[in-house]
Amino acid sequence: MQDNATPFINSFGKRKRLKKRFHEESRLRYRVNDMNSLLDNNYELLIKYINHHREIQQPRLIELQDYARGDNHTILEYNRVKNKEMADNRLVHNFGDLVATFIQGYIAGKEIIVEYYDEELEEEENATINDFLHEVDRQNNTYQLNRSLIKTIAETGRAYDYVYQNQEDKIRIRKFDVRQTFVIYDNTHAEHSVAAVRYYPKTQFTSEDDNTLIVEVYGNDNYVYLLELKQNELFDEDIDEYAVNQIQITEYLGNELGIGAYETHLSKIDAYDAAQSDTANYMQDISDAILMIKGLMHMPRNSTPEQQIDWLQKMLQSRLMHLKPPTDQDNKPVGDVDAKFLQKSYDSGGAEAFKTRLKDDIHAETGVPNLSDEKFGGVQTGEAVRQKMFGLDQRIIDTMAHFEKSLKRRYELIGYLGVENGSILNFNIDHLDIRFTLNLPKALKEAIEAFNALGGEMSNETILEITNITDNVSQELERLKKEKIDDEGLIQNLAKKQRMTDLAVNSDAEDQTE
Repeated sequence: MQDNATPFINSFGKRKRLKKRFHEESRLRYRVNDMNSLLDNNYELLIKYINHHREIQQPRLIELQDYARGDNHTILEYNRVKNKEMADNRLVHNFGDLVATFIQGYIAGKEIIVEYYDEELEEEENATINDFLHEVDRQNNTYQLNRSLIKTIAETGRAYDYVYQNQEDKIRIRKFDVRQTFVIYDNTHAEHSVAAVRYYPKTQFTSEDDNTLIVEVYGNDNYVYLLELKQNELFDEDIDEYAVNQIQITEYLGNELGIGAYETHLSKIDAYDAAQSDTANYMQDISDAILMIKGLMHMPRNSTPEQQIDWLQKMLQSRLMHLKPPTDQDNKPVGDVDAKFLQKSYDSGGAEAFKTRLKDDIHAETGVPNLSDEKFGGVQTGEAVRQKMFGLDQRIIDTMAHFEKSLKRRYELIGYLGVENGSILNFNIDHLDIRFTLNLPKALKEAIEAFNALGGEMSNETILEITNITDNVSQELERLKKEKIDDEGLIQNLAKKQRMTDLAVNSDAEDQTE
């Protein structure tokens, strides 16, 4: 049987054996001196990296994503309940999806704004570059793409996308499967990417006889190597040259270590699953409990087995049981009678307190608020919510910083392709501004009251923007402007008519005087 213990020697030289959930190399960052090192000796080093990723890193990624799909591994293990006659409920609690979805909505619920401005360029050229970037975003639905990337980052700690130009010279962005993609970096302090690898089965339904993999290697030598991995050997299929000046696959990390948002809390999720499942099993076992009868069941004299069964059914229907004590040789009663269900004792209060504590710990340590908590209920301001999410906010800042860095790499690729195909004249990534708008209720009422108390004033446009009463602020302002013009015109017309009426009255009065 395979030993999953990880050896460790502390600072005093004492040896320990740790039972870690994932292999210590499951988040390893692959490194190599240069591209030739991967290609030498019939791709020997590249094959090692692919096998290592499949055997060590991919299982972690699969398990983490399973916990966001409602397939929690520990509670779903085969033979969890040894006694086949006992209840075996498997209650899965999808905390993984709860945490990942919350972070996804928090960071990318509102669109990430991308704006380009170079003060050395004419306004028209800046506008052209922005129009180009926004059109690429629109064609690739980057709003949803970014949401998907952030959710995968929350689940696994990393994600990947691919920028390319199709045969119609359209720039396309595609998300790659995190379970089948990895990037290899150099050994310099700058950590330049040397190659990106994507692998997948040659056929959708693989078998033991045919488990051939298609391997795509995007090298920093401006070539894409299309290979086949068969029986631990790589065979050349095709080599294409690409026009981009750097590898087209970008890696996104959620933090420096690439740890998923709920990865370190899986043991508590497992414990909560087990506690709830054991409660359900106990409740079911109570209804299916064994009836222990002490004494003799009273039956009609000289009744047949069939008649006795019928008699038992009648007693069950009438909800009573007629028992008599056993007798000795002289037909005298010996002992007493009793009937009761056999069941384990259960500390209901202690069990519920334990489950509540587990649930609270999961929410507290992931930083995701428990919206079903009574303490969280009622009308709460955005500021109150934010204070409860202070711990999560610190991790979110880290995630946004890493995500912004990778987004700039994506748009650097897009800008390069735009210059190459003539859509724009130049592009400098240093002039690209990326802004996140965290999706959280604001303490609007308190802010407005404080603003008014200080005697502040604001324009109609600002009021409409911060209150979100309308989705189209500029259109609403135009309507207000038109209504104001119409009102002023109406007032002027009424005043004009009033003056004409006064003139007419005065004229009639003068005529009568004459």
